[in-house]
Amino acid sequence: MVFCFAISYAGIALVIWAVLLPPVLLLVARKRGLAATYHFPLSDNILKLFLMVGTLMWIFMVAEVFIN
Repeated sequence: MVFCFAISYAGIALVIWAVLLPPVLLLVARKRGLAATYHFPLSDNILKLFLMVGTLMWIFMVAEVFIN
């Protein structure tokens, strides 16, 4: 049982670090006009969609961990 909680908490942290943080960093870099070393081919709207989906994933994971 404790192992399942630990895996759930790790999943929550993974969503933050692997799904939510990269689009946020790219949007901030584009907004500041920093020179890009790598060109991400999609628009800001697609990045915002990734953020919305990632946020929903995070909310569902947190709800699942703390409601059950």
